[in-house]
Amino acid sequence: MKSGLSVPMLAVGIVVLCVGAPAWADISLTPSSASSFQDEPSFQTADHTALLTDLDGQWAPSPVPGYEQYSMDYYATGTYKGYWDAVSLSFDLSPVGWEHVGSADLRFYAQQGGYVSEDWHHYEILEGAFKSTHEDTSPPSGWPGLVDLGSHANNEVVGWVQASIPMSWITDDSFDVTLRLWNARIDKVELSVVQAPLPGAVLLGLLGFGTAGSGLLARRSGRR
Repeated sequence: MKSGLSVPMLAVGIVVLCVGAPAWADISLTPSSASSFQDEPSFQTADHTALLTDLDGQWAPSPVPGYEQYSMDYYATGTYKGYWDAVSLSFDLSPVGWEHVGSADLRFYAQQGGYVSEDWHHYEILEGAFKSTHEDTSPPSGWPGLVDLGSHANNEVVGWVQASIPMSWITDDSFDVTLRLWNARIDKVELSVVQAPLPGAVLLGLLGFGTAGSGLLARRSGRR
């Protein structure tokens, strides 16, 4: 009697493992809160969550009762109080489980604003809520983390923009990030998460392979 697994038996086992293996899941999360804010000359915030959860042509920022001094309908970080500087985004990762996040990208649908400087068409993603980093400066070239949206005409749609989030930023189910913008509007923002298979699911997949392989081996061993 020969010992070991035959080539057909290995092939069947591999098929069982591939078919039964748990898949990595792509999940899109909308922000639980989205607050536009102005750093200078005084700190102010406005709730724009409703504007940023659907792709519906309703752009943020938008005039908010009580904040009429912020008259511009696009983000332009700086010291002039007529503009909102950035938006602080909070995401609830509990439907995924932060420890099961394999990768994460921040995605937002953008349109260029109407700022007078043709050199302003940038964004920066910062770790944490309401970050004041680079709050009162123009977007000079060479900044680590500064991204050029490309040169577009005023009020021209840029489209979907996507940027990877460092995994070291995700430490629990409450995830906060600041999106600082120079001359842009946003229609929708989301966190695109790849969920890694749960350890129990991986174990079940492996056990399925082991059970199938054992059955094949028993049948193989019974032959003379």
